[in-house]
Amino acid sequence: MATLNPSQLPSLREDGGLFRELDVLERLRLGLPDGFEIFHEVTWHTIHEGSDKHGEIDIVVLSPSDNVCEFRSKLDTHSTANWTAIPEQTGH
Repeated sequence: MATLNPSQLPSLREDGGLFRELDVLERLRLGLPDGFEIFHEVTWHTIHEGSDKHGEIDIVVLSPSDNVCEFRSKLDTHSTANWTAIPEQTGH
């Protein structure tokens, strides 16, 4: 089972978007093997070309081999799924 950070999530699922996000987190936690780490609501900040930028990544999964997968959770009432695959980058 994967490790979830922070380990304490809201127990009250108030809206559809949060409900789906917490559901995805729980499924990842239970479905991924030991060694995987899941991070919820990761904030980021940078300065790019003199402009201050900041935001939040809904879910980040780190594998034991240091591969990273980022998820953005959106509630869409008009479709059942919306996935985007990002091709693997080779080299550094």
